[in-house]
Amino acid sequence: MKLLALLFLSLLGLSSSCEAADLRLIDALIQVESSGRDHVVGDNGSAAGPLQVHTSVVADVNRLYGTKYTHREMHDRAKAIEVCSKYLSFYGSEKRLGRPPTMEDLARIWNGGPQGWRRSATLNYWQKVKRHL
Repeated sequence: MKLLALLFLSLLGLSSSCEAADLRLIDALIQVESSGRDHVVGDNGSAAGPLQVHTSVVADVNRLYGTKYTHREMHDRAKAIEVCSKYLSFYGSEKRLGRPPTMEDLARIWNGGPQGWRRSATLNYWQKVKRHL
């Protein structure tokens, strides 16, 4: 898991000095989304794996990065983390937010989409994630 978390850090462009906090964020997202289970299916089949990756997120990452992930692969923890990392790297970038992203920003984007960090509907999700940090 540590190797996967380091991949997450590098894809987000975060320094290793942030490592402990960012490892905790990955673990917290996985706990909130699937209670740590890799083969969970949710939202009537549109969300899969430990991070409950939606089909639209897979399509978005493939469009943005020229990758060829499939929704079925989101049950593979490493691939789910890669997709999540790419998604958050793009939508949670300092350039896009106008400031360095926080763990709250990233969690709320994961829950609510590209503008999730602004949506009040994602505040409860952040509270759940925060309890696992």
